[in-house]
Amino acid sequence: MNAPVTGIAIPSDNPRTASEVAGILRALAVRQEGIVIVRRERQRPWHHIAAARIETQFATLHGLFCRRTGAAGQE
Repeated sequence: MNAPVTGIAIPSDNPRTASEVAGILRALAVRQEGIVIVRRERQRPWHHIAAARIETQFATLHGLFCRRTGAAGQE
């Protein structure tokens, strides 16, 4: 496993830039923790869940909050 990302200053004068940097750091952290894996196809990144515990959590949340529909799109 790689060392955690530290010592990176996020500029505070431009909120958009700060938000973008924060998003990049979050994405890097989940990769380093082994939660997701990323592969590239040309310029497009494809993210896949790598941790079984996260897949289980997503399945539970989906079961709790997503509507189940029948063949005709009816509940």
